[in-house]
Amino acid sequence: MKVNKAKIGLVLSIGIILTLFTHCDALLEKTVSEIELVNVDGSVTSAKNTGGNSSGSGPSIDVTGETYFQSTVLPKIQNKCVACHAPLFENPVIAAPLSIISYTSAKTLLLDGVAQDDNAFYNKVSNRSGHTGGNLCDGSSDGVCEAVKTWWIKETGLQNSASTISGEVMAIADSGRITGWAADPNRSQDQFDIEFYINGDNNSGIFIGSIFANQIGYNGGVSGNHAFSYTIPEQYKNGMSYTLYAYLINGNNYVQLSGTPRTFTLYTPSSAGMAYFQNTVQPILNNRCVQCHVISHDQFFSSLVNPKPSAGGSATNNEMVRMPLGAFNGKSHPGGNICGNINSSPCREIQEWWRRQFQ
Repeated sequence: MKVNKAKIGLVLSIGIILTLFTHCDALLEKTVSEIELVNVDGSVTSAKNTGGNSSGSGPSIDVTGETYFQSTVLPKIQNKCVACHAPLFENPVIAAPLSIISYTSAKTLLLDGVAQDDNAFYNKVSNRSGHTGGNLCDGSSDGVCEAVKTWWIKETGLQNSASTISGEVMAIADSGRITGWAADPNRSQDQFDIEFYINGDNNSGIFIGSIFANQIGYNGGVSGNHAFSYTIPEQYKNGMSYTLYAYLINGNNYVQLSGTPRTFTLYTPSSAGMAYFQNTVQPILNNRCVQCHVISHDQFFSSLVNPKPSAGGSATNNEMVRMPLGAFNGKSHPGGNICGNINSSPCREIQEWWRRQFQ
């Protein structure tokens, strides 16, 4: 039997070509169906291909939160932040000046917040919460901050929703008592810490204390107890002017309360003034004014310092002494003129109270 060598060679050639074609196609399928991304921290992330397109522009990648971070957010950050957040260098090993940015660490900050532009990561790069590198939000549509906002949506599956958390400093009494409220209308069960700062915000001011907003009182219209009351420390009741800043604390976010910054001037009641009020003024008022007033030092001290001495207040022009004469700043006294003239009782004793307090 004769063997046709030409035919055998042709068959073998076709077989080899088909084998190579099949093998290359498998390799190609592996290449475009799974893309490996190397994180800064050394871990590997796989991105799956959902198929190509007819335009020839390449495979369409299912961009999850992590792949979007690696492909879009991280390059933008590295372009601006490499000086402070550079990766480790070997031989010899040189540590980065600041923490190395990784997907895991960045995501933790991203999810600490309530909106795409109100979370710990965004607040850091925009310098809201203090950032050595300053504000990286340049307003461009392809900048760092816009990328972070898009990343937040991909991680949470939510569109941006403005934060509903709010609060207010309603008043600072002349006793130094701050009153207000803080709440989240969408989560009325939540209650928040409030922090207070003097002469600067939470980055530059002097921290003077905090209080939990869980008291009974005006709650901003949100069901539950969301009121707070805090007394300013005595060292700031010295007749000097100060500015108060107040913040609701939501995770790592500081939400400034409306009504601040607010300037105040306070005075500490002197021992001489307090003693004179209790021994002389209060007994007279108890005899004359209890039908309309609760007689207390704190209540009447506010009238004594209106206007404040630093603003021209004196023994003869303050609300406490003018109201018993019948009126003060256009407001009538329901009890009428109970002094007769400014040098008769109880106006005479009220003037002496003012002098013992401030002179």
